[in-house]
Amino acid sequence: MLNSRVCSVQLFWHLAQYALGTVVYAVLIMLGFGGTALADHDPPSVANYVPEIKSVSIISKPLSISLGDSTYGVGEVIKVQVTFVWPVIVTGTPSVRLNFKNANQQTGTIKNAQYTSGSGNNSLEFHYTVASNDEDNDGVEVNSPVELNSGTITDADSENSATDLTFTDVSASRVHRVNGGNDNRAPRLSSGGISIVSTPLVGTTYGVGEVITVQAEFLRPVTVDVTNGTPRVKLNFKNPGGSNNFKYAEYDNVSERLRLRYTEFRYTVQSGDEDTNGLAVKPPVDLNNGSIQDQNSGIFATAADLTFFDAGSDANHKVNGSDNNRVPLLSSGGISIISAPYNDTAYSRGEVITVQAEFLRPVTVTGTPKVRLKYCVGSCNANPNQIRNVHAEYTSGSDSKKLEFRYTVQSGDIDNQNGFEVRSPIKLREGQISIGTITDTVTGEVAPSNISFAVVHVGSDHNVNGNNQISSFPPKVRSVDIISTPGISANYGLGDIIKVWVQLFRPVTVDVTDGTPSMQLELSNNNNSRTVDAQYVSGSGSDELEYHYTVGEDDTASNAANYNSIELLSPIYLNGGIIEDEASNISANGNLDFSNKTIAQTVDYSQDKRPTTPTVTGISLISTPQVGNTYGLDEVIKVQINFLEPVVVDTTNGTPSVVLGPNMDARYHSGSGSDALEFHYTVQSNDNNTDGIGVNSPVELNGGTIQNQSGGDSAGSDLAFHDIPANTNHQVDGSQDNLGPAVSLSVSPNQVTEDGGAQAVTVTAELENETTQAMFVTLKGDRHWRRLQRSVESESAEPAADIDSGGQPERHSDSNDQSERRFGV
Repeated sequence: MLNSRVCSVQLFWHLAQYALGTVVYAVLIMLGFGGTALADHDPPSVANYVPEIKSVSIISKPLSISLGDSTYGVGEVIKVQVTFVWPVIVTGTPSVRLNFKNANQQTGTIKNAQYTSGSGNNSLEFHYTVASNDEDNDGVEVNSPVELNSGTITDADSENSATDLTFTDVSASRVHRVNGGNDNRAPRLSSGGISIVSTPLVGTTYGVGEVITVQAEFLRPVTVDVTNGTPRVKLNFKNPGGSNNFKYAEYDNVSERLRLRYTEFRYTVQSGDEDTNGLAVKPPVDLNNGSIQDQNSGIFATAADLTFFDAGSDANHKVNGSDNNRVPLLSSGGISIISAPYNDTAYSRGEVITVQAEFLRPVTVTGTPKVRLKYCVGSCNANPNQIRNVHAEYTSGSDSKKLEFRYTVQSGDIDNQNGFEVRSPIKLREGQISIGTITDTVTGEVAPSNISFAVVHVGSDHNVNGNNQISSFPPKVRSVDIISTPGISANYGLGDIIKVWVQLFRPVTVDVTDGTPSMQLELSNNNNSRTVDAQYVSGSGSDELEYHYTVGEDDTASNAANYNSIELLSPIYLNGGIIEDEASNISANGNLDFSNKTIAQTVDYSQDKRPTTPTVTGISLISTPQVGNTYGLDEVIKVQINFLEPVVVDTTNGTPSVVLGPNMDARYHSGSGSDALEFHYTVQSNDNNTDGIGVNSPVELNGGTIQNQSGGDSAGSDLAFHDIPANTNHQVDGSQDNLGPAVSLSVSPNQVTEDGGAQAVTVTAELENETTQAMFVTLKGDRHWRRLQRSVESESAEPAADIDSGGQPERHSDSNDQSERRFGV
């Protein structure tokens, strides 16, 4: 029995609905509509209403539906939903009848789906678990009526019991077929099955030491247990006319991917391995005393579950164990110049010439390898004295395939003929270039042939004139491009972000205090066009800036259209903002011209693709070193990350972070509830980075959560962004002290509140035997001074400006009455 308060509220509600329905009914009769037309919608009276079935449907789907196989297997649950006109109360275990009848049968086998949930609502659920002998090749039926089985279904208000629980039968549908001979709950390989996902370093043939990677794609997430053995797959190294030669690629738990639907197996080619017509992967996956378990059902796989189609030899995956491809090898692209002169024809003094060396696979660099640049003034063949050799030194790229070597043009550097040359080989200068964890390296003063290359003649558009000074030129655009791809399908839709990458000739600082730079995008098709603005979002401090346009911003249905191209229009507009280089040259609009660029890409305003999870739209370094371009001990490096909409950060189980460099993780600091989060890192005594820090994608959650307004939690893919490269304006030296002497603070009163209340306290600060009075407040009783107002006695007796300590380094003792705080003086 419902309590009297609930009953009275529900009674009032039903009476109100009855009155409203009566008015509507009377109006319709006055308009000439027949009274019988509303017979099914007459509001019930509390006294005579009995439960009435509105609809019946099967709401479950077979586990195998993602494979295109709509068949329930043994152990799967068929769910039937029975919806009533009004909420009902259930006692006992009513049921509905499922009719398992094949297409060629007149009668079938009846099984009962039992009531499981829904009492108090107007929708009830009935479940049936498929047994091993169940079968229906054209789809299960649901037959009327609902059977009470000594239970009851009553109206939630009046407790009138159901008298008529009949409904129109749910007819057979092929999306609800049944085969109790299959167990879809066990781990099952998808239609993709097994495939070799690695590629040889050279051509189509693996050499000794190379890793062959085989991927298994499962229908649903799985858990692999290697406690008692390691699952593996069998590779057949068989030459034409030869016998089988089986080797095993073993499961690699390091390579498991998101949601664990993919597992990888790896084999390292040994000396003597050979297959001239290509490897074959032989079924099934061998458990080898290990186990593979379905994460949803908990069922363990058997050998029968892990079989797959044998595709035979693959000519793209041959093997020759006598080849040694493990040493660093330059790719076919080899050596190239990736910089360009500011004035389009000649590098000036202060400009950087950047040479790129591309290897077949990632390499690790120690020391400072170099490449030689050969200048020629006049006729070098006739006068060798006019040859000038300089060296571009290694600057970045270790642990990747592409290394960069840079040379800054000096006074006296001249090449006024047909452009300089890059000469072989890479000179190691007692450093080394190695490959990952493989021990083969290239070392020593004289480089062997594997890092030699043909002479690269760069052409007359790369002349050099060191008599010109690059610092006298304002910032200038080198190139523009779109670096984003649509989030779903091939079209940008509402909520998608079009990201434009602008590369300049040298690093710049962007000041948005008085305005935000922008550039125009023209969206067009054969009939019309539309111009929108992409706003600057990140990149200050580097030579790469990002501009974003979010599809749908300030748009209405009246101008929605489908456009098939995007043109990037020159110039970049400053809009009151400032773009300034290291030499304090400030851009004017005319300096920021570029050649318009058109990209064939569709923008469709009718597609709503706004994300349900947090999405990063921009990232930037917002701090600057206290002295010069190097952060010292205890200085705080600040990173700002912008999102498409406000987000909430929960650090209960972990604190999100971003990577600035080796052992330097900036952790979330503030911004929850807004669309901009700050991440801070305090420089430690052993930190050192003379190349400058960058910011590496993605944001790592570390057990924390970042949630947007719609309640969607972030995943790794949502938190990716375009890396900020290493920037020499943000170097780090933890042995350097830029903050001045320590200040010893005596606090009065000597107890701070622990309940979060703000409390004004007086602080006596001693510095070089001088005494200063100061005021500050505490926050949340954590002895972490958030704001400091300092006044220094002087002839003017005017207090100094406030010091915002939010990003300043702080040191504290363990007691409540003493604290040491460092700040610049």
